[in-house]
Amino acid sequence: MCRAMPPNKTKIGGCLSLLQSWVPLVNYAIVEMHQTDRVLR
Repeated sequence: MCRAMPPNKTKIGGCLSLLQSWVPLVNYAIVEMHQTDRVLR
């Protein structure tokens, strides 16, 4: 997604902030999955 754009500093910065906002969401989702998995077992 980010690589398709031309090398522009604002676009790169936008991509980085997008990634940074995704990381906590992904971590939260993984933790939630593990917690529900423990409850099911």
